[in-house]
Amino acid sequence: EFPIKNIDNLIEKVNQFSIPDLAFTGTNVDPQLYRYEKELINYIRNNLNKKTKLSLHTNGLNVLNKLDIFNSYDKASISFPSFNLETFFQVTKSRKQPDIKEILKHAKIPVKLSMLITPFNKHEIPEYLEKTKELGIKRLVIRKLKNHDSEYPLEDFFKNENKVKDILGWPVYDVSGLEVTICGFDSSIAHGLFLFSDGRMEDYLIK
Repeated sequence: EFPIKNIDNLIEKVNQFSIPDLAFTGTNVDPQLYRYEKELINYIRNNLNKKTKLSLHTNGLNVLNKLDIFNSYDKASISFPSFNLETFFQVTKSRKQPDIKEILKHAKIPVKLSMLITPFNKHEIPEYLEKTKELGIKRLVIRKLKNHDSEYPLEDFFKNENKVKDILGWPVYDVSGLEVTICGFDSSIAHGLFLFSDGRMEDYLIK
């Protein structure tokens, strides 16, 4: 369906409250599978406050097939739990990994990685950091599973690193030039305005 239900109301509120970022994401499906992705981007840009940035939150599997659309965003975050294929499978139940190196080769926008911490990959953080830096990526988000903050005391892991700031209650570290943000959603103070595919719009804490 295009345009999606209630999109004009969302745009109105984004403009009204000068919301700086509008993210294309999904609850159980990747946003790049939306048939009218390009049309939706153009529609929003034509009606949006020019200061608001459009970002894509994706699993990365469709990026190389839709490079022009991918590069029409202002920035992108790729959910990527592990560079190890077996670990990747344990977390995602899929053996289809996005080709991060190839994506970066063609990307014309800033790209960050998003690593969801689980029992399968929590031991891989040092290796993940090194590979991310080798790829030339400048930003990484490490996310904790909801309701599992205490099981992953990531702040302890980074206690010897240079903490440069806090964003919405989340600590941000400089790890040899790589900006690493630790997101624990159980204690989040971040508010989000969400528009779902059925037209529902909700404003609540990001958890």
